[in-house]
Amino acid sequence: MKIATLQQEEKEGYILFFTMGMMAVLSIFGLLTFKGAMLESKAAANQIAGIEALYHADAGAKMVKLIVEKRFETDIDLETALAGLSVSPTGSQQFGTISSFTVTVPKRAFEFEVTGWSGTASRTLHVRYLRPSAFSMGMFGDKDLDLDNHLVIYGYDSSQVQNPSSSDSNGGAAVGSNENVNFKSNFGVLDGYVQLGQTIGGTDATISGLPAANTADTVGRVDPDPLGINGGALHDEFEAAILSNNNAANSFISGTDFSWTKHDSDVTLTSGDYYLTNVYGASDSELTIDSSSGPVRLFVDGPVQFKPNSTINSDVPANFQIFVRTNDSLKLYPSSSANLMLYAPNSEIDAQPNGSFQGIIWGSDVNTQPSGTTYIDTTLMNAFLLNRLNVLSWKEISDL
Repeated sequence: MKIATLQQEEKEGYILFFTMGMMAVLSIFGLLTFKGAMLESKAAANQIAGIEALYHADAGAKMVKLIVEKRFETDIDLETALAGLSVSPTGSQQFGTISSFTVTVPKRAFEFEVTGWSGTASRTLHVRYLRPSAFSMGMFGDKDLDLDNHLVIYGYDSSQVQNPSSSDSNGGAAVGSNENVNFKSNFGVLDGYVQLGQTIGGTDATISGLPAANTADTVGRVDPDPLGINGGALHDEFEAAILSNNNAANSFISGTDFSWTKHDSDVTLTSGDYYLTNVYGASDSELTIDSSSGPVRLFVDGPVQFKPNSTINSDVPANFQIFVRTNDSLKLYPSSSANLMLYAPNSEIDAQPNGSFQGIIWGSDVNTQPSGTTYIDTTLMNAFLLNRLNVLSWKEISDL
């Protein structure tokens, strides 16, 4: 009887010991699980704080963008827009004051760093912005671009050479349309590329006769009026030119009509802005552009015609700019080389210079039939910049 009692007591002791051991193991496991959960929770909290810090840094970068774009609207360049700029957080934003900027491409691109915070977490971004060119192409017909037989198109840099030849080509001759590009069967040479835009409805532009040596890239819809002649910035310049212009300084301008014939001598336009409703250069007539004090700019609400065998004496395209707001047809048939910029997004342009053409042609429908060579001025393409910034790069450079 005593032996049975002792055995029972020993059995109960073992059970108690085993139970206490299991409780200890479970307690340790529970503690470890709790500590693990605490660590995971802390790690998650740190990760969330890091993301919030990144958002704050991005908010600072976006504030820089908005302020600089706003300054562009006052018609200043990039360097002036950045001069003295200091951007600090407002409201609940948490980022360090941004006041150090480096211009990497004059008038066009700059970079900076910005650090955001959230609690003890911080993140730093290196940001690069680009002010894009208004013109992605030097020859553009919104609805149609017709490139005739034997036409040769090069790109060149007018800041380096004034009278280019084929050896000066830089391969930057970009042409295109939002609806249709047509190369005639005996088209000559395009030392550049074709950009195919889209219609308003989102249909890609069509192309026919593309030379085997060239490629065509689909680029999405191209703004047919990047300078804003239809209610934008250029429209405002038109209205200003109506009120204040150089018309009275030229004896061949009657009111807003500018016409001259072969019997007229010394027909010269001097530097300045002119508002015109008709431009007509008769056959065998001659026009000289005197840009010694700056460019000659014509703001035209009406037709523009340079008849066959007429002559235009100008140097670089940037110094003779013609802007046409109406949808009148434009005819350029000069006998000599034509160095100019023609911007007429609402018009049909028929360009058939007997000599070479240098500059930019931008219209609704463009038909080119020059006897000479066309040189697209890539410097002029980059001279007109939009009042916005594009992100070149956005990179986290530290994880503190």
